[in-house]
Amino acid sequence: MTISSLAKFNPSVDLDETERNLLRNEIHVSRGTMTITANQGTTTVSDAGVRAGDIVQLSPTSASASTESWWISATATGSFTVTHANSAATDRTFTYSVLRG
Repeated sequence: MTISSLAKFNPSVDLDETERNLLRNEIHVSRGTMTITANQGTTTVSDAGVRAGDIVQLSPTSASASTESWWISATATGSFTVTHANSAATDRTFTYSVLRG
């Protein structure tokens, strides 16, 4: 983009919705680590950046986490809940990313 084209730049026309949201800081990313709670069927993760309806992505960081069946069963202001198998394993660890839904 040249200097002369910058003078004509109109964000409401020249950007797609994702780019406009990024400029308005509406696609917030929160990141962290979590360990699935042993001997429970759900684990609630507290994170002040989470809102209801956000998209949570988990990535396993241990061998036992990589074989785990899980899903994000709820998001709420300040937390999300992971539903998983009830196991005595204590090393089921993940990293997570939260994107504005």
